[in-house]
Amino acid sequence: MYDLAKRKGIETGPFVGSYGNVVVEPGDHSMEQLKQYNGPILVVKSFSSFMPDPNGRVKLECRQGYLADGSKRTDVTNFIFGSFYWDMFGNARFSREMMHTGNYHGPKAMRFEGPFEVRKN
Repeated sequence: MYDLAKRKGIETGPFVGSYGNVVVEPGDHSMEQLKQYNGPILVVKSFSSFMPDPNGRVKLECRQGYLADGSKRTDVTNFIFGSFYWDMFGNARFSREMMHTGNYHGPKAMRFEGPFEVRKN
């Protein structure tokens, strides 16, 4: 997000208080490109909340998804994954396909590279 603001000439400063809206522009990758990976991958199908804190950590509460490892697929429900904000979004890749649902308008898919903390909610 910082790099995007910097490219657009937007001044950024230290975060204080709660976060406002996070704007995510479309990326350069197709949905299929984001799914290509040698090893296990956690696919989130349904988010329920985005919980940043003033210390720089962010947690994403998820309702539904699956863990894919080769031909094996395990459904997972009600889990949280998180990391530090800049680690999570600084290494993220975004789909060029966009979607709008409820309060969300942004890429249809995002790929986050670990390491992450993942736990059952």
